[in-house]
Order: sequence, then structure tokens, then C-alpha cells
Amino acid sequence: MSQYRLCRSLPPPEADIQRKIAQDFYILKRDLKERARLHEMDQGADEKLSPKELSRRAAARAGLQLPELDSEEEARRKE
Repeated sequence: MSQYRLCRSLPPPEADIQRKIAQDFYILKRDLKERARLHEMDQGADEKLSPKELSRRAAARAGLQLPELDSEEEARRKE
């Protein structure tokens, strides 16, 4: 970001390139922080969470959503 701020007097095409580099770097840094946070949350999850919750989280990471089960249907499965 400091490199981008120092180059404010660049011609427009070069300024656009610098702006894109700064934006890409920001997005990369944000995504790496999120990945580290998710990795930390997942450590030991198989010992702490139920199989249903593990499946829900895996589906969410893939951009999917598990269907909600009725409480009656879930009760029948437990029997």
C-alpha cells in the first residue's frame, strides 16, 4: 500500500496497474487471514463436533447448504 501511495503522480495507465496490484494484494491478504481463521477453527473439529455439524461445515466451505431435517424425521432415525 505504501508503494501505491508513493506513486500517486504516475500517468493514468501506470496508476491503474499500481491500483490493481494494490487491490490484488489487499484481497490476497484478506483471504489468507480468513483461511488461517478457518484452519484454526477446524483443528480438532472431528473430536469436538458431531458428524452432522462436520457435514454442514464441509458443505458450507463448498458453497452448499444441507437440507433441514424435520424433528419428527430425525427422531425416527434415532429409534
